[in-house]
Amino acid sequence: MPINSWQEAEKRLADPKALSSEEIRDLFPWMNQVGETAMRRLTLQNLQALQKFEQSSGKLTKWLIGLAVVFVILTIVIAFYTVVLARKEPCISESQQRFTHIGTTALGNYVIYVMFDNKTGQACWGGPPGPYTIVSPDGKQQQETNRANIPFCKDLK
Repeated sequence: MPINSWQEAEKRLADPKALSSEEIRDLFPWMNQVGETAMRRLTLQNLQALQKFEQSSGKLTKWLIGLAVVFVILTIVIAFYTVVLARKEPCISESQQRFTHIGTTALGNYVIYVMFDNKTGQACWGGPPGPYTIVSPDGKQQQETNRANIPFCKDLK
């Protein structure tokens, strides 16, 4: 219900019932015309509103601090378990075979035996040598080759 005169404003401020935000807005045009008692009432209500705001802010601050503490603890726990699990990680040679068979593929009349070396992380040849041999420029060393032109698995260290 809008306040249309300073008398209505005085009457409403004399009522001990709490003022709503709409009533406070309706009182603004009559602020210069209300008495000192009414002004004190508005001031007290403002103080109460500030106290409620401060209390709710305090509660929110406590919740946020608690949440931050929980996140710090979770971060420490995750970091600890990461270190523990990293130390328990077995070596590749202990947990699986060094060479994994990728597959055989027919290439003309020749079957390709390509393997994957888990230790060095590269493909290698697991089949018989090809018909070609590579000779060093000085002629002292010879090396077998294959049609895939990848290193032999037996030569990887």
